[in-house]
Amino acid sequence: MTSSPPSRQVWFKTAALALALVALAWTFRDVRVERVAGLLGRLGALGVVAVLACQAAAMTFDTLGFRAAFAMLGARANFRALLWVRVATEALVLAVPGGAVVAEPIKVPLLRRQAKLELTQAIAGVVARKYLLLAGQGLWIGLSALLRLFIVWRTHAPEQLAGFVALVGLAGACVAGAALLLRLLLSRGTIATRLKGWLGRVPSQVLRQKLLHSQVTFKKTDGKLAQFFAGRRSREAGALLLLVGAWAAETLETFLCLRLLGVELSFGVVATMEVSMTLLRNVAFVVPAGIGIQDAGYALFLRALGVADATELAAAFTLLKRSKELALVALGLGLLSTDQALQRRADAAAAIP
Repeated sequence: MTSSPPSRQVWFKTAALALALVALAWTFRDVRVERVAGLLGRLGALGVVAVLACQAAAMTFDTLGFRAAFAMLGARANFRALLWVRVATEALVLAVPGGAVVAEPIKVPLLRRQAKLELTQAIAGVVARKYLLLAGQGLWIGLSALLRLFIVWRTHAPEQLAGFVALVGLAGACVAGAALLLRLLLSRGTIATRLKGWLGRVPSQVLRQKLLHSQVTFKKTDGKLAQFFAGRRSREAGALLLLVGAWAAETLETFLCLRLLGVELSFGVVATMEVSMTLLRNVAFVVPAGIGIQDAGYALFLRALGVADATELAAAFTLLKRSKELALVALGLGLLSTDQALQRRADAAAAIP
C-alpha cells in the first residue's frame, strides 16, 4: 500500500514555516548570547509574577467578553468552563499551522461538553464572539494610533514613525469596517441559512443529505444571531469594552516586559508596536504562533526606534514571550488530552448494551 503524496496545502505550510525560521535565524544571527542571558537575569521573580498577572487579566477579560456574548443569546455559560475552552483552543492556535482556522470549529463540541450548551447556542456564541473580537480589535487599534499621535502632539517630538502610525490607523479603520460589514450580514438572521444553500450546491449526495437533516439547526442558529444583534446596545458595548480591556492587558504585559529589560518606551509607542505585531501575526496565521515573523518584527521595530542593543533586547523579549506561550500550549494540550480521554471513555460506556 503506497502513501499518497503531500497536498499543496501541506507544501505551502511547510514552505511558510521554513521561510519563517530562516527569517528568525537571519534576524538573530549576530546576537550576543551572554548579553541576552544578562538581560533575562534582570527580571526577577516579581517581574515574572507581574507578567503572568497581565496574561491572567487578559484571559479574564476575554472570557468575560465571551460570557457576555452568550448572555446576549439568552444562555448562561459558566466562566470556568469558558476559560477552559479558551485556554484549550488557544493552545491549538499557538501550536498548529493555521491554528486560528483549526481552533474555531473545535470550540463548538468543546462548549457543548464543558459548558453544557445547546448546539445552536454554541455555534451562535462562537460566531458572535468572532464579531466582537473583530470590532474590539478595530477599536483598540484606532485608540492606539490616536494615543501615539496625541503624545507626539503634546511633546512636539520628531515622529520617526508618523507614516507608520497613520498606516496602523488605516488598518484599524479597515478592521472596524470589516466588523461593521460582518454585523450587517449576521444581524439579518439569514447567514446560516444562506450558508446551507451554498453548501447544498456541492456535488455530494452525502453532504446534501446531512444538510437536509440539519435544516432546523441552521434556522435556529439564525434566530439566535438575530436575537444577539436585537439586544440592547449597552450590553453589546459592555462586551466590546471587556475585549478592549483584554487587548489593553496584553499591551501592558509587553510594556512591563520591556521595562523590566531596561527599555523605556512610552505606553503609546508600545501599544502601536503590539498592535502592529498582532496584525502581522494575523497575516502570517499559517505559521504556528507567528514564529520567526513576529520575532523579526519586534527586532525591526526596536531598531527603527533607535533602541540600543535592539537585537539582544528583542531576543530576550521574544524568549520571555515564547516561554509563556509554551507554558500555555502545554496546559491547553493537556486539557484537550483529558477531554478526549473522557470522551472516549463515555463513548465506550455508551456502546455497552
